[in-house]
Formats: sequence, structure tokens, C-alpha cells
Amino acid sequence: MKRIIIGIYFFVNVLIFSEGNEVVAKLLGTSEGNIISQVNGEKVYPLASITKMMTILLTYNAIENGKISMNDMVDIPEEARKIGGSRIWMTSKDRLSVRDLIKATAIYSANNTAYSLAYYVSNGNLDEFIRMM
Repeated sequence: MKRIIIGIYFFVNVLIFSEGNEVVAKLLGTSEGNIISQVNGEKVYPLASITKMMTILLTYNAIENGKISMNDMVDIPEEARKIGGSRIWMTSKDRLSVRDLIKATAIYSANNTAYSLAYYVSNGNLDEFIRMM
């Protein structure tokens, strides 16, 4: 299930970025790293979707290693309230399950839930979380 979710997320949010109806970037390649076709391949774009995907992967790794559980209730850090961009409505007084934070990160591409997951998985040490990526 994890691979299906991440595969869909990767395909939709990383390989084909869209602004309105026009394609911003597209890449088709082989598993060996050979590029078959590309559109705007040299243009630099923000890595938000890749960062969210890595956050989800590291969260699943922590679950598989028994460090956290899908049912753990996460206290939302105050800093998450200040995160801009795409997000869901939540306050620092809210508690959400790891499962719900993963869903919001994957489905709504919510920056504040990705931040909350990173904070929880790393026990508040975001530098360590970035190193794990």
C-alpha cells in the first residue's frame, strides 16, 4: 500500500507539474537513469513535493522500525501554525494521529502536516530529520 500511495504521489506531483492547463515540466526515463524525453528538464523548480514524499517515506520507516505507530497522537508544534503554502486548518492545541497527518500530507500536500510529521519522527530535532533524508 505504501508503494502504491507514494508511486501515485510521485507520478502526479513530481513527474508532471502543471500550472493551469500547461505542462511546466515532464521527464521520461529508464530505471538505469537514461533520459528518453524531457520538457523543461533544465529549469529549476522548488522541491516541495519531493520533500513531502521523503517525509512520508521516513515516517513509514519509523513505523516499520517500531519507533512510532500509525495510531500515535501527535501534538502539533507551534511552528507548524506559521508554515505557509498549502496546508490544512489546525492549531498548536490540536492533536492528530500519524495516520491523519500522512493522509493530509499525501492528499492535500499540506506543508504544516509534513512539518508536524518531521517534528514528531525526529523528536523535535529537524536538523536530524533533514540528515535522515
